[in-house]
Amino acid sequence: MNAWAIAVLLVAGTTEPVSPPPAANEAVDFGADKSQRMTVPVSIDGQGPFNFVVDTGAERTVLSEELANTLGLGRTGTAEVHSISGAQRFQTVTVPSLSVTSTPVRNVQAPLLKRGNLGAEGLLGIDSLQSKAILIDFAQQKIMVTPASKAPELNADEGDTIVIRARSRLGRLILADAAVGERKIAVVIDTGAEHSVGNLAMRKAAVKRGKAMLLIPTTLQDVAGGSVPAEIAVVNDMRLGSVTLTGMPIAFADLPVFRQLGLDKRPAMLLGMNTLRAFNQVAVDFATKKVRFVVPGDSSREDATQLASAE
Repeated sequence: MNAWAIAVLLVAGTTEPVSPPPAANEAVDFGADKSQRMTVPVSIDGQGPFNFVVDTGAERTVLSEELANTLGLGRTGTAEVHSISGAQRFQTVTVPSLSVTSTPVRNVQAPLLKRGNLGAEGLLGIDSLQSKAILIDFAQQKIMVTPASKAPELNADEGDTIVIRARSRLGRLILADAAVGERKIAVVIDTGAEHSVGNLAMRKAAVKRGKAMLLIPTTLQDVAGGSVPAEIAVVNDMRLGSVTLTGMPIAFADLPVFRQLGLDKRPAMLLGMNTLRAFNQVAVDFATKKVRFVVPGDSSREDATQLASAE
């Protein structure tokens, strides 16, 4: 069986609020880890930089055990981590200072997971993004974080740009204007997921409408070291706003995160990096609850081939 790695993370327990992200208009070059998720250089207490995955599906910032040991960070407590395979308790450390660019985040209470499961030295979560806006520019390989009050209004003012309104649930933005064929689906933006993952209700809807082909058994592995059975399918005629996606690989699985978000009874999916990279830009504004997608104007980007058409 193939194994698809996915970083879906919810944390509860002995954790404290994380300070705001980088200051307005600070752009950061990003790389890619082995699973093609976004990574950014992070400095910890003046040391580094270390590669962290930017994860809009994670509530909290997380460090690898190995990095904490290297930095000599003593354990300060425990926290319950909810991953795709269930809930476990992990030790935490206090990170004195964490910087993505020039603005430090102080006294972060971070759970510790194994580097091999994380696929990086850590994860940057969404807890500090509720009043922020993020611009992910895949064409330029940059990320920009700004206060929502200073971010440009997300408008669909060009033919290659679409803006979709969302609602917030447990800190995540859920897009409502999406469908497979004529069946509406709920879509959660998850930059920490290597691949897009649909729930069983979406699987049923896609198969019933003849939109899913090549159902192949596989296994999803999570950042906590657990795994769940799944099926891979190629899904056609999926719509995000006015953009239609064809030939998109999606894994289908019964994940706890769908139940936690109240999305287990209706068709829903986590929109992972394999789909997001089909766009030139993705802008997420947590304050106004809008997401903007910029469609490639040509086929010069190899990963834009999944994008079929903009109506």
